[in-house]
Amino acid sequence: MNLNLSTKRLKLRPFTMNDASHVYELANDPAITETTLNIPYPYTLEDAEEWIIMPDDSRKNGIYPFAIVLKEENQLIGAMTIGVNQRHKRGELAYWVGQNYWGQGYATEAAERIVQFGIQELLLHKMWAQALTFNPASAKVMQKIGMKKEGTLIDHFYKNGEFLSVDVYGMSV
Repeated sequence: MNLNLSTKRLKLRPFTMNDASHVYELANDPAITETTLNIPYPYTLEDAEEWIIMPDDSRKNGIYPFAIVLKEENQLIGAMTIGVNQRHKRGELAYWVGQNYWGQGYATEAAERIVQFGIQELLLHKMWAQALTFNPASAKVMQKIGMKKEGTLIDHFYKNGEFLSVDVYGMSV
């Protein structure tokens, strides 16, 4: 299976340890922590290294993390992951993009390609994702790639001393 994907402006590829310092620089941002469920702040270089090492085992469990890289600059700008539940033929998208790259359509472009990968390569029937209810930019990415809001999970996650709700989006083939 080819895990090196591309779009007009992006390369999507597995992370390497050479990416650790770039992941650290991008993810060690309160704005990233605020809009994601699993990235702590502060985010250390060690956090980045542990996260990059983990994917080797993760793929065995159906988790495929991709580095989002600008083609022309060869610059890492974020991550796009698909978590596969093969029994139910569905994949969950999760992503973040460094704050300096927000609002330029990179997450949408990467998500479209990962959905294509999920349907064509992994033979999935459904793709889904969730966004914190106070993160309309993430919901907009889902809507742009054709996902429809399926509902809201109230107080579904507990983070930093508060309960957070998420909107769930999905699309079936």
